[in-house]
Amino acid sequence: RYSQDEKCIIFVNSQNDAAHIDDALRLARIPHLLYANSVMSQSQRLHNITTFASSIMYNVIVMDVRLAAYGIDLSAASRVWFLSPIWQAARERQAIKRAHRLGQQRPVFVETLLTQGSIEEALWIRRQEISNSDRHIFVKDIEEDGKMRTMLSNARFIDHSNSGILQSEIHIVPPNIRYPELLRQKYQRWLPNPTDIDKIPFPKIKRLVLRVSDPCFNS
Repeated sequence: RYSQDEKCIIFVNSQNDAAHIDDALRLARIPHLLYANSVMSQSQRLHNITTFASSIMYNVIVMDVRLAAYGIDLSAASRVWFLSPIWQAARERQAIKRAHRLGQQRPVFVETLLTQGSIEEALWIRRQEISNSDRHIFVKDIEEDGKMRTMLSNARFIDHSNSGILQSEIHIVPPNIRYPELLRQKYQRWLPNPTDIDKIPFPKIKRLVLRVSDPCFNS
């Protein structure tokens, strides 16, 4: 929708997410660049950043949010998507600043995608609570927060028969999905044999879009 007229950044949390987005963009025949593989050479990364900024063909770049370091200029972009919520607010702000820099000529629109009724939504709500708190709270990792730790410990797995996903579509939960450590341990304890899996965690039920447009960000 936007890739014809505007440049867009899609931030992902893992290589697994980057691979899925790459596949989806290929199927949609949308030219795009990747900046999401930690084994990419410095020259490859620089080439993709330069190409994104200057090419009229490539209007989409998929970037690992952990690689959105200081100094990367993506001010050619005016649309930013986070494929899932970012726990560390500072990391999220730093990623947004890749587009919202001095010299930006357009408003920058930021959207975060959530799955309703999932750990993603709980994480986003909890992060807002921390951000809006009068007390200065800094929690580096999700497992260090008491409320999120309780939420993860009590997380339920949803039977696929009620999820709207066909039996034929369920084979095996990919081993490289990035669960938080507590959820990973619980997953392994409940389902020690991946070949016998008949349940899946948090099927995609509904997409929620949170829109933010803040002209106050500076590089």
